[in-house]
Amino acid sequence: MKEKRVYIINVGDTEFNFRDAEAEGNLDAIKTEAESLGSVYSLKGFQNAVNDEWLDLGNSFILID
Repeated sequence: MKEKRVYIINVGDTEFNFRDAEAEGNLDAIKTEAESLGSVYSLKGFQNAVNDEWLDLGNSFILID
C-alpha cells in the first residue's frame, strides 16, 4: 500500500488556481505545485507539524493522497 502524503498550498504563497485544478480533477497539478512550494508531508510529519503549531493552515488548500 502506498504511503499517504499531505500536499498543502497556502493561497498567499502562489498564484496557482487550485480551485480550477480541483474542479478539473487535476490532482497532479496540485501535487506539483505543493512540491514546488516545499509543502509535502507524510501523515506523521503533518501530524507533528500541526501538533507542534509549526504549520499554519488558516488559508491553505490541503490534499491527502
